[in-house]
Amino acid sequence: MTTYSESVEKALCMLLIAIMLLLLRVWQVVIPLRIKVTQRHVRVMAVLGSGGHTTELLKLMKRLKRDVYTPFTFVVAETDKTSQVKTELDWKPAEIDSFATIPRSREVGQSWFSSVWTTLQSFISCLHLVYNRRPQLVLCNGPGTCIPICAAVLLFRVFGVQTDSKIIFCESFARVTHLSLTDRQ
Repeated sequence: MTTYSESVEKALCMLLIAIMLLLLRVWQVVIPLRIKVTQRHVRVMAVLGSGGHTTELLKLMKRLKRDVYTPFTFVVAETDKTSQVKTELDWKPAEIDSFATIPRSREVGQSWFSSVWTTLQSFISCLHLVYNRRPQLVLCNGPGTCIPICAAVLLFRVFGVQTDSKIIFCESFARVTHLSLTDRQ
């Protein structure tokens, strides 16, 4: 018969092993091994943002081979009225490319307290979007809209749902006084 202290020791050992396995899995996801892309096409999700973010991302995307990096899913916040129009004019999406709208995580000037709720709503929407579109490459450059998208991709990678997704975050040097809130995360 085991004593109470032996049972507690066994439970703590099992908990420690579980935590170590979870940390190992998170490490594998955050620092993935480089794997050569053997597929002919790479599904891309590009997170557009208001202000100069869309222009900068479109400049970055022009370097991609469109015959390899296809189809594109362009993600736009609900209240962003200009990014989709700008992308349609500058990028000229193909028929297989698409636009998806998600709730904005945080409006400019919104309080930190209320932004927790709106970010959670956006994250839930992004879980559905990322699961359905299954991007292999996520391109983002700083808009707060990319936080829930990247969190959804990382969550799916941790749980092994979609392990081939890569995130490229490219912050520009347009901000000379301080880093954006997204970049500080």
